[in-house]
Amino acid sequence: MTPAELNAELTAQLHSLLSDVGFAKKRKCILKRKVNECEQSFSFSFTRERGVPGNMYSLGATMSFSFPDVDKLTSRFMGDEYDAKWPTAVKPFYLVVPNSHFYSFKYCADEPLSDFTKKLSDDFHFYALSFYESYDTLSKLEDYFNQSPDNINLPKGFRIVRSNKFGNGCWCCKAAVLCVLEKWDKVKQYIDETDKLLPEQKARISEYITNN
Repeated sequence: MTPAELNAELTAQLHSLLSDVGFAKKRKCILKRKVNECEQSFSFSFTRERGVPGNMYSLGATMSFSFPDVDKLTSRFMGDEYDAKWPTAVKPFYLVVPNSHFYSFKYCADEPLSDFTKKLSDDFHFYALSFYESYDTLSKLEDYFNQSPDNINLPKGFRIVRSNKFGNGCWCCKAAVLCVLEKWDKVKQYIDETDKLLPEQKARISEYITNN
C-alpha cells in the first residue's frame, strides 16, 4: 500500500475507535471534536521509511487545540492577519506517551493495520485525552499561563503556534486569553509589568481594552 492509502484506511479505523470520546473525521488524517469553546484536533500521517524495506512506515501524529476568539485577538495584537487554519497550540503525540520518541510509531505492512490502529487508539485514550482535558476551557488555559510566568512554551505543556521573529506570540496569546475572559484589571496589570511584549503590541492591547 502507498502512504496515502494507509492514511485513508487509518483515518477510517481511528474514526471508529475514537468516536466514543467524540472525535470524528474532519478529512483524511484529521479527527476533531469540540468541548466547551475549545476545538480539538488529532492529525497524523504515514511516511515510508528510508533505507529499509518498502513495507516499513512511520507515523507522525500531532495534538492541537483552538480557541478561535483567542486566535483572532492574538493575531490582532501581533499585527498579523488572522488565519483560521492555524490552531492555538500544538504538541507532538509522542511526547505524552511514556518511553516514546519521534520514531516510536512504526508499522510493517505485513501485519494487519487494525493491530497498529488498536495500539494507537489505546495510547490515545490513555494519554492524549488527559492533555486535551487539561486545556479545554479558557480558565484552564489562563491557569497554565499563570503557572508558567517566564516560559509558556514548556516541554510539559505545548507550543503556541502564532509567533513572529521576536518569538513573543505566546505573550500576545496570554493577553488575548485575559481579554476574552474580560479580566480587564489582570490584562492591564500584565501589560504594565511584562517586558516580553513590544511597545506596539502593548498599544494594540491597550486600544482593545479601551474600546471594550
